[in-house]
Amino acid sequence: MAQEKPENQNCLKEALGQGFISGLKASAVSGALYYLAWKNSHFFRYQFNTSTRTALLVMPIFYTTYLNVELSMHDCKRRNEPEYVAVKD
Repeated sequence: MAQEKPENQNCLKEALGQGFISGLKASAVSGALYYLAWKNSHFFRYQFNTSTRTALLVMPIFYTTYLNVELSMHDCKRRNEPEYVAVKD
């Protein structure tokens, strides 16, 4: 089985770190909005069921984290691609 290159492992660590930070930011924003909606909106509290309220809280956090990891990984991979030089015969 082939071993992964060190730059690929660095890409993974970098992408996971970026995803973790964006997840924390998204959870702070999403949690604050959820709290404000719960406290100030009668419609949010009594018309939305628990499943909908949970999805409105969790999905932005999940997708923000996932997309940030994916985009960071692609960016890192692109930066570490070998550069091809044309050979003149």
